[in-house]
Amino acid sequence: KSNLRRSIAWKMVWILVLLIAPFNLAALYIAAQSLNHASAQVLQSMEGLSNLAMQQLDDRMNSMDGFLFSMAEERQDFSVYSMQGERDTDYYLAETSLAQYMKSSVENMSVADGFFWYSPKYADTFMTLVEIYGRNAMENFYLKQDISSWLHENINHYAQWSVVDIEGSKWVIRICNTDNFYYGALFSLDNLKATIMGNTAFPDLQIQFGDYSLKPEFTKDLLNVTTLSSHSNLQMNISLPRSAAYDSLTGVQILSLVLVGLYLLLIPALIWVMRRIIMKPLRRIRNALVHLRNGEQNYRIPEKKSSEEFEEIDATF
Repeated sequence: KSNLRRSIAWKMVWILVLLIAPFNLAALYIAAQSLNHASAQVLQSMEGLSNLAMQQLDDRMNSMDGFLFSMAEERQDFSVYSMQGERDTDYYLAETSLAQYMKSSVENMSVADGFFWYSPKYADTFMTLVEIYGRNAMENFYLKQDISSWLHENINHYAQWSVVDIEGSKWVIRICNTDNFYYGALFSLDNLKATIMGNTAFPDLQIQFGDYSLKPEFTKDLLNVTTLSSHSNLQMNISLPRSAAYDSLTGVQILSLVLVGLYLLLIPALIWVMRRIIMKPLRRIRNALVHLRNGEQNYRIPEKKSSEEFEEIDATF
């Protein structure tokens, strides 16, 4: 062990390490900073996307509150129909007018993604929806039936905007009551998710919706952003694999990572080169000296291709 430490090979290795180690440390620091910067940029982008989507939804809910109040207070057809009086000409005219008004509002996407009403007295249910992302016309038809059935069971709840799950489809819904006549509006969180995915450059983005009890998964491998609604109990969590954030690395950042790899390979590469061009020839000379010391006067160093200086020594020995 003592001889090893005093050997030229050992000393040259330490010289290489001391010369190159600072560059390795600098490269590692730059690489770590680049990865952290890329993650921070992506996280900031995710926060902006999440906050914007939630703010737009809150604004729509706020506008919808005014819309529902105005409809109940100012529209004559609503006043006539919600009284649920005799089914005369005025009753049916009011029903037709109110239904057309709600349908046109949904089709223009000016307020909500859907409207409904339910009259326990006559067991009448009305439902109009926008097209829900990922569903065809037939699936939307059955979705309306599912929502209608759900309303019959939950009609006395959700007086405030709340998150609900109806047959695997998530909504934010509010149910109003006027003299035992129920009506309201709802927003599709499936459509909101599709809108967010359409505005992001990350196809691996994962979006979860739930109420305030939602407990998203937080791991070191994921970037997470949680946003709360100010107008409902909605909580939205957006997550992205941390590795996906590295796709946004700039050319300079990628170059720094490449340099890290090169610097890490530099020490063993230089040791291999020095071993080949210096250490092996020196070992042959050392072995020849050992043979000479042992009295082998006729021993010759085997001829092998080497640098000019060592070849001359080999030939002279």
